[in-house]
Amino acid sequence: MNRVNCHLLGISINGTMARDERTMSRYNVANVTTVMTLIERILPVDGYTFTLLVPYLGQKSLYIEALQRLSQRTGVAFEHLPKVLTIDTAQGHEADVVLVDWTVTNSERRSDLGFLQENRRVNLGLTRAKGCLLSVGNEDIASGKLSNHL
Repeated sequence: MNRVNCHLLGISINGTMARDERTMSRYNVANVTTVMTLIERILPVDGYTFTLLVPYLGQKSLYIEALQRLSQRTGVAFEHLPKVLTIDTAQGHEADVVLVDWTVTNSERRSDLGFLQENRRVNLGLTRAKGCLLSVGNEDIASGKLSNHL
């Protein structure tokens, strides 16, 4: 097994979060676009486990669609691409590399944080990596009025 030489890396993306009107689930297209560019550059992810964690089903759906397109375009089998889980389903799962896409871009009001108001969800996202944790989001989220809730 290849060793992953990384402990923590933060990637700030100036994207915008949106809501699916039908499901009310949140998503962030800019985050998905940037992360998929990164994944394409490090393909294949053989020799180590790689998981994408997201707080919302809307964001998970965007990643699965993007990974399916990437698999078709590159010929890399879908099972050799990162696994996508919601933070709520990540309990008991660990991976050598975990990329957490926080999706949310604003923390001015408590409701802006959505599911991330709950510390256990944030803790789950931050503790699934065995070797390398990549944290993706908007750096301004950490400086908002409610940043102490993250």
